[in-house]
Amino acid sequence: MQANPDLIGIFSFNDAGALGAQNAALSAGKDGETFAVGGIDAVPEAISAIREDDIFKFTVDQQPRVTAETIIDVLFNIMNDEDYEYENEIEVMPVNASNIEDY
Repeated sequence: MQANPDLIGIFSFNDAGALGAQNAALSAGKDGETFAVGGIDAVPEAISAIREDDIFKFTVDQQPRVTAETIIDVLFNIMNDEDYEYENEIEVMPVNASNIEDY
């Protein structure tokens, strides 16, 4: 942020990095009116940060439970020599102020 003072946001590939970016942005005097931070994973700390309604604006829930259930189903079918889907799409869910109460 020192090298790019006009920066208006940071998107991290995970919430841990986004939480670090949030701390750096707050230390640099950024506020939620002009700056946004977001990440991926929907960890409890990110959910709490979104509830604070400041700089941390969003995360993405990769639905690890649905992923695990899908893996177990596929493994069960493989072990029982049954048909299975070779590719499985797991919908990711955006988490922000509009749906934070669902988390």
